[in-house]
Amino acid sequence: MIKNKLVFGIAGLFNKQDGFYRNEFNNASYDDQKGGQGNYYLNYQANSRLSVLFNLKHQLQLNKGAFPLRASMFESFNKPFSVDQNSTTQMRDRTLNSSLSVKYDHSDFAFVSQSSYQENYRFYVDPIDGDFSANDIISVVNNYGNDFNKVKVATQEFRVSSPTGSLSPLAWQTGAYGFIQNNPVKQGTYFGDDAGMYGSPITNFTSINTNLGSGYGFALFGQATYPLTSNLNLIAGIRYDYEHQKQSVKGEFLPNGGNAIVTQAD
Repeated sequence: MIKNKLVFGIAGLFNKQDGFYRNEFNNASYDDQKGGQGNYYLNYQANSRLSVLFNLKHQLQLNKGAFPLRASMFESFNKPFSVDQNSTTQMRDRTLNSSLSVKYDHSDFAFVSQSSYQENYRFYVDPIDGDFSANDIISVVNNYGNDFNKVKVATQEFRVSSPTGSLSPLAWQTGAYGFIQNNPVKQGTYFGDDAGMYGSPITNFTSINTNLGSGYGFALFGQATYPLTSNLNLIAGIRYDYEHQKQSVKGEFLPNGGNAIVTQAD
């Protein structure tokens, strides 16, 4: 630590909760949850004009029984706080947020740079029940590895404005903003031994949908404010935006023990 120059902070939290529900299928507790999160920051005051702040937050939530639902309203009221699901799993939900802020105060202007990165990765370790019953009808699969179901976004902003505490009646600011994002989603619907109960003519296969989304964009902006009277301000501003999005969709049929067959190629 550097006195009056560098400050470091850290905070953490751990939570654990036993489930309120019980699964009749395996006579086990349902909806058990635990998780943890941390927050770290580093603040550097280089001098009276320049400061830098870095912040990092991360969170992991584990839920052993994410959807305590029944197949009908009658079952929900007849047997409260109980489920009857044959597909049991754990949902893993991991989030990461980081930011870097740089501020510089000059006698003629103020400059701010704001950078950020955000990431969320959520999936079910094993297939999760989709029919909310003890029958092997439908379950949902989305554990297809680290390349899917992880949303990532990075942003950057630069801003220059009139100096803090300026005596000039004119207040102004201008800057630029940009972002880039990636959203690869892959999810399968598995039809089990009892899929015929939902009208499926065949059983034991997975219908897989893969949706790949990516994009980027930037903006330029400016604004000025001038007081015409003590009660009336004149504000003028302009902004230019550009955004590019790319998306693709693919459907596949995967029989148990076989190879995937593309049913929709985009």
